[in-house]
Amino acid sequence: MNTSATQRAPVALWVLVLGMLFYRMAFVLAHDYSLFVDEAQYWLWSRTPDFGYYSKPPLVAWLIGASTSVFGNTEFAVKLPALLAYPLAALFVYTLGTAMRDTRTGLASAALFLTMPGQALGGWVMSPDAVLLLTWAAAMYCLWKALQAPDRPGYWLGLGVAIGIGALAKYTMLVFILMAAWVLLRDQRGLLRTRGPWIALGLAVLMLAPNIVWNFAHQFETFKHTAELSNKSGAGLHLNKFAGFLGAQWGIFGLVSFPLLLWRIFAAKSNEESFLKVFTVPYLAFMIGLSLVTSANANWAVTAYVGGSVLLGCWLTALEKRNVFGLAITLNLILMLGVLHYRDVAKWLGKPVPNQGRDVYARVIGWRELGASMTQLVQREGALPILSNDRTLLAQMAFYVQPSPYTVDALDDDGHINNQYEMTTRARGLPKDAYWVVFNAGQNGDETVRSGDEIASYAPLHAAGYTPVEDLGVVRVRRMDGPPRSVHIIRVTRAASGASAQ
Repeated sequence: MNTSATQRAPVALWVLVLGMLFYRMAFVLAHDYSLFVDEAQYWLWSRTPDFGYYSKPPLVAWLIGASTSVFGNTEFAVKLPALLAYPLAALFVYTLGTAMRDTRTGLASAALFLTMPGQALGGWVMSPDAVLLLTWAAAMYCLWKALQAPDRPGYWLGLGVAIGIGALAKYTMLVFILMAAWVLLRDQRGLLRTRGPWIALGLAVLMLAPNIVWNFAHQFETFKHTAELSNKSGAGLHLNKFAGFLGAQWGIFGLVSFPLLLWRIFAAKSNEESFLKVFTVPYLAFMIGLSLVTSANANWAVTAYVGGSVLLGCWLTALEKRNVFGLAITLNLILMLGVLHYRDVAKWLGKPVPNQGRDVYARVIGWRELGASMTQLVQREGALPILSNDRTLLAQMAFYVQPSPYTVDALDDDGHINNQYEMTTRARGLPKDAYWVVFNAGQNGDETVRSGDEIASYAPLHAAGYTPVEDLGVVRVRRMDGPPRSVHIIRVTRAASGASAQ
């Protein structure tokens, strides 16, 4: 590699990383989108710091808590940790590619990672995946360096910290331990008789220990929820879900990048590529297979694209595939910009996109306005807790109804804990007086409208001991060009001796 290219690569890296960071920050600030339901849920978790929560380990809530304590309870502050995590992950991808080959390989790998279309949404949405990808990339770099210099304890310590932090964000990080063990057993089995790998493992377990204790105290609810997610479609072949999952991976990694990655999985032969394939092939293959027999969310395979980016970067730079690389990045950027701005383009053309369920942004339009309307109601009628059996409604109202966080409680209508709200309500008990709040005509306003009597006669509500006091009617919020989002509110009370549904 020539000297000028070596000198230009770090400059180009910072242009790419900082450019993408500031662009995504500007996108969030320029668009009046509400939080996604999971973001609102994680924010409410952050109000009560703990070592675990119903469906996830605690790190995402901790990060949101730290961000909002500095920048306030705003959508931008909730999203800020994710906005920072993806560019930081790209820096580790760069360092890994550079350590394996050279700076040009590192730059190509970081560019493939940071522009993959899946980050069009993921790059500005606060989720465990943001931290998972950062720590996964850091762990891969530390492991590679530890294998090259096994007597340097810093890399083993870094590996343990990366795995521990990643597991506190998402348990998927624990799979990294199995992949690392595979590499050691295959390539450097003698290292298992040294202290380094065991120091890394011990440090990771030590960092995760408080969450393990929390799970033990809460009947391992988080682990049970994770297991239920992977079997929610039941047994049998699901060819349509398999095709959908495979298509989603094509879209997530890139129209050119994904088929090239599949080819390189079989063609790659070097030691570096052999290392990268361990962190790419097994997990990607497992998730594709899982999608055939049960439900698998599209983002579940995303860690494969950390190693996949470097694997593809090694090939593209080694053989001077500039045209192929340019095409891959160009299509990635076009698809990313299309996902981010199709509503803007449609509005500019005078043909706004209807806010129906097929529009991804329909899920983040109208919550702020609904919260404002509910705030007016509770100021007029009294600040009673909001009671509902809908996780989405509880999450959004806790954030958007003032004063925030507004008190919300979940009605457990099946005797099984399905979310953090039901777990919390079961622990503290149902409120005596509350506003029973449910969607009328569904979240998108496209279902059958129900009467107040139908909503008030909900059997689990009465089984919990509640009786209607006053029908306060329907709050409707227009959502630009789509049907309104409507909720029906009924004031209810619960006799002191009422039966418990918790």
